[in-house]
Amino acid sequence: MRLRYFLIGSGIAWNLPIAWILWPFSLIYIFVFNLRSKILRKFFLKTFEVPIIVVGNLTVGGVGKTPLVIALAEHFKAKNIKVGIVSRGYRSKVSNFPYEVDVNNTADLVGDEPLLLAKKTQVPVVIDPKRSQAVAYLIQKHGCQVVISDDGLQHAAMGRALEIVVIDGACGFGNGLCLPAGPLREPIKRLNHVDFIFIHGENTANIKFHGISQPIYRMDLKIKHLMHLKSGLKVVAGKNLPVPMAAMAGIGRPQRFFDSLRTLGYIFTEYSFPDHYAFMPRDLKFTEKTVVMTEKDAVKCDVFITDAMYALSVAAETCSDFWLALDAHPKLNFN
Repeated sequence: MRLRYFLIGSGIAWNLPIAWILWPFSLIYIFVFNLRSKILRKFFLKTFEVPIIVVGNLTVGGVGKTPLVIALAEHFKAKNIKVGIVSRGYRSKVSNFPYEVDVNNTADLVGDEPLLLAKKTQVPVVIDPKRSQAVAYLIQKHGCQVVISDDGLQHAAMGRALEIVVIDGACGFGNGLCLPAGPLREPIKRLNHVDFIFIHGENTANIKFHGISQPIYRMDLKIKHLMHLKSGLKVVAGKNLPVPMAAMAGIGRPQRFFDSLRTLGYIFTEYSFPDHYAFMPRDLKFTEKTVVMTEKDAVKCDVFITDAMYALSVAAETCSDFWLALDAHPKLNFN
């Protein structure tokens, strides 16, 4: 497990000669993956009468899909379109599926991302390792007119109307190799078959899209406010807080969170944890007077928050051209 977090978090190991030693295993991985996907699509594909929008990524690790899922849900809600969200429920302890997330659930029970999605969007969120079952549940119980799948690009058994891929502008595709030699779940050419491509943040990885005709949009995280976790009160982002300050993050790319705090003028000590880390009270015994964390981490710390804790609220922001193209897409006709 520690090796996995090292590989995903740093990307260094995939640039070492060992990546080329593992390259033959990547070929085996691709063969098995493609064969499995073809079998699932041919014999087990489940289609639905409402459009399914998959928001996924080609690489392992976090790329910022969750804020985009939230933005999509809010977009459809504003148009009075009944929307639901499905998730695998990574690290959840639920045993009976499909399971509809309650905002009063704990992250330990349902997973941090599903709980955050439920709290932020106030739309039905259902977890099930077999996402098709979760989709069917949302349609039958809530009459959803559109369903968003948080991740699931590689879940070939689930039919979909649209595919949106998010790419981390700082990491790109790493060394361009598939697992286990590189960070890719699928070859880059998979982008030829998706509907929309997002680059999260500035393209510092110098990502090239030779031969890719799909539209490419930029997504950034807009800072909204700080939330005082004990009282639930909103605090203007950048307002002076008691010092010294600790900044903690258990997400795929904690540096992005730390950079956001620095743009607000805060000076702090960094505390990084693995993605989806299950916090215990002992992990939060900081000596600093103020602790700022991500919203994703806040839902995991809800049962032992203190007066010193704040969460930074952010939202996905992209150009209007994307929303116009999305609404005009022929597979999203709600008339």
